[in-house]
Amino acid sequence: MLRHRNPKRLCALFTALTMAVGVAPTAALADLDAGEVKTENIENGAVTFAKLAPDAVLMTTIVVSPVGPTLKDNCLELLAALDSITVIRTTEHYVIYLEPGVYDCAHERVVMKDHVHLRGAGPLQTHIWGYANGLHGVVTLASNSELRDLTVVSREPPDGKFLDTAAIGTNETRRTQSWRLTNVSLRALGAKSRNIGVFLGSHISCGGEMTNVKAETGTVGLEVIAVWFSCQGGKIRASNLTTQASKGLGVRLSGPVEVTILNSMIHGSLGLFVDPSPRAVHISEGSLTIFNSQLDGSLSTAGTGFARCINSYDENYFPLGRDCDDPGIFTPVLGTK
Repeated sequence: MLRHRNPKRLCALFTALTMAVGVAPTAALADLDAGEVKTENIENGAVTFAKLAPDAVLMTTIVVSPVGPTLKDNCLELLAALDSITVIRTTEHYVIYLEPGVYDCAHERVVMKDHVHLRGAGPLQTHIWGYANGLHGVVTLASNSELRDLTVVSREPPDGKFLDTAAIGTNETRRTQSWRLTNVSLRALGAKSRNIGVFLGSHISCGGEMTNVKAETGTVGLEVIAVWFSCQGGKIRASNLTTQASKGLGVRLSGPVEVTILNSMIHGSLGLFVDPSPRAVHISEGSLTIFNSQLDGSLSTAGTGFARCINSYDENYFPLGRDCDDPGIFTPVLGTK
């Protein structure tokens, strides 16, 4: 947090220090000039935020209240807050704080902006709903942005016509780097073809971090995946990730991206629609490293996909081998010789 300081006190202290070492105040303050700096007078603009703290980032908070009168009106207030941010700079970040309530965006998509963070009051208190058509998501991530402390729900549209939906996604034609998902719950409840919780896919690289994320899927769709990594490069780290796929994969990796999962629980009940055996993870391309985690369901690889497990175990708490397979540990049956 940036603490505001009194410029006059700073300059008085600076003047005292420079006089103590025999340097004229006006000479010492020459680099702060906005005109002429005198011994006891500071011209307007001589002391600025950028000069006092050149590496600091200004944070501006915009508060959105769900005052209605309808849930869709709440979403319109959220979208208006996003639209109000027109100047994007690396030194100026915005936080849009969503007060407790439901923001029903229906067919509208919440497209985040670079250096703009969306924060709720907690996953149980702030919900964003939508019927996103395609895999860009009800909420579309951006670079150097964070989605935090809320729940995102991708619902089945009333007409049931959408083939693909995702709760959270990325723009496939735009580089998306340094995004963060923190303390977020999401539910993907329905689409005819692909029903995805988090879709991190791009024709170019995308890298970011997931912390304390819970991804659930419903039973509708031919291809149901809680978390799908499909970027063309980049590194992604997921810690304390929980996937609950009622009918589908917990995690799928299908792009040349490096993914690390640690301290997580990956559950999958069915695999790809062409092979409906229980699967927690399927990898066709890229590399996946799993630390200190549980896989409830099998892990399969194809093509150039690569996986390794370190200090991880299956749904019965049996340790997994380095290749994430059953190391073949013999378990004796009690009462037999």
